[in-house]
Amino acid sequence: MGKKSVDTGEDYQKILDALNRAANGDLTTEIVLKTEDPNLNAIVKGFNTMVRSLKTFVNEMRDEKRHQEEMVKKFKKIFDNCRDVILFINKYGTIVEINRSVKDILGYEPDDLKGKHFAKTGLIIASEIPALLEGFKTAVEKGKVRDTTNFTCVSKGGKRLNMEAKIGLLKSGDEVEGIVVALRDVTKHIQKDIELKEEKEKLKSILSSIEDLVLIVDKELRLIEYYESAVHPESFVFISLDGYAGQPVKNIFPRTIASEMEKVIQYCMKKREIQQIDYPYTAQKKTVWFNTRVAPIENARGDVTGAAIMIRDVTPQVEMEKILEQTEEKYRKIFEQSPQGLFILDAEGRIVDVNKKMCEWLGYKRSEMIGKDHIMYPFLTKSGKIIAMRKFIQRLSGKFVPPYELEFIGRDGTVYIGEIDARPIKDENGNISLIVVMVTDVTKRK
Repeated sequence: MGKKSVDTGEDYQKILDALNRAANGDLTTEIVLKTEDPNLNAIVKGFNTMVRSLKTFVNEMRDEKRHQEEMVKKFKKIFDNCRDVILFINKYGTIVEINRSVKDILGYEPDDLKGKHFAKTGLIIASEIPALLEGFKTAVEKGKVRDTTNFTCVSKGGKRLNMEAKIGLLKSGDEVEGIVVALRDVTKHIQKDIELKEEKEKLKSILSSIEDLVLIVDKELRLIEYYESAVHPESFVFISLDGYAGQPVKNIFPRTIASEMEKVIQYCMKKREIQQIDYPYTAQKKTVWFNTRVAPIENARGDVTGAAIMIRDVTPQVEMEKILEQTEEKYRKIFEQSPQGLFILDAEGRIVDVNKKMCEWLGYKRSEMIGKDHIMYPFLTKSGKIIAMRKFIQRLSGKFVPPYELEFIGRDGTVYIGEIDARPIKDENGNISLIVVMVTDVTKRK
């Protein structure tokens, strides 16, 4: 019995129907035949492959269109919400597009200005229009434009505003089709510049009234300006500064310090850090001490352009410090050579100093006791730590604490009895800052 034949007429009809659907844009159906005719199957295979390719292409085109629409919306949103006024001006000078910021800054609705020549909108004061028209002509004809320009705008309410314009060319090949202008209101910045100039004058007056001599040098260490102090500058550099502008700053200082001063200024500018140097100068058997602070000077971009040198006569302070050092040394000797054990505690109960007698008595090194608080004292029993802390708190609260005894434990385990007598040291506000604790060994009495 032979194979059952398939009606090829029906297959041809399926192919024709599929072609019609494809021609009408329906790419969702593929042809499926049951025939064994190789020619028809080849046609069907080619058709199905073509439909799949078309479907992929159409989907890609739809995705690309959707992406472009999203990008257009995104750029439109950025354009409308930009704080600057953005204008598209064609090569004839007509405003083609303008964003909504024009309402916030100049008081105009975008539609008030669209379709008008930029020079006939009333935005620009009459005296500045010729120069702007000439610049626009050069931009369109020669493709040359200044990146930034400034001019005065008039708002809808009649207020004059200083505007800064960033300008870019719109080109089609080599031909200029128009320009893009970004307008920014810089009225406040210009006013700020005026205020800064006024502040500079005030600063100059202030600097001239202080006791310091202030020298300003450039990166090459040349003197560019100076502010005399209330005291004559000769008191600081022992020469008159008249005529020294533009000269190396080292020429101003005594030879003994000039080279070192140059190094300090250079290091200050390199590291962008304030530097300080103290130096003496002896003249006529009298030594004068100066404190000099050097600070880097930066411009608006953050570049170091020089340094400010502030010189102050600190001879009285230096002499006082020497007296204090001598006094401190004298009391340090008394502290160390005292026959009694001595602790100095801070307001938190930490040991900030301990004398030689205390270290020898207990067998601990000074470094083993400095910084320890009541809980960490290595030379007291647990109960002794509690008693010491209780007495410390009573003393901080302002209560009088009479002398009392505590058990001490030496490093070798020996138990000692110490009589404690403490005296608070108060700061200028009347608060206890330190407590001096005197310990007397009374072990033999017991």
